Amino acid sequence: IEYFPKLTLWRVGIALGIQKSYLRFHRPSVDGDEARQYILKTLIDKGIAFIYDQDMRLMVENNAAFEAFLGALTAFLKYRGQTEKRPSGYPKGEGWIEYPKQRIHWF
Repeated sequence: IEYFPKLTLWRVGIALGIQKSYLRFHRPSVDGDEARQYILKTLIDKGIAFIYDQDMRLMVENNAAFEAFLGALTAFLKYRGQTEKRPSGYPKGEGWIEYPKQRIHWF
């Protein structure tokens, strides 16, 4: 699937009540580690994700790994019917970027 990591993060973060400052600054190396750790911990605490400690460390230290996780989360949400549908009239031959609905029903 095609996905836009920042949009996925924003939609998921808002649905979970994560502070916007964490969502805005997940990429920079200065405070990004702290933001990524908080976001992942929130997903774990809410029972949405299970992440092994070594994978948690990798995603906290490496933004590319974190964004790959967001891609997997987007695919999971698509499977659960929790991504936005293509608008009617959208050309069938054109690519579509999957992104979560504004109101995500996790369970």
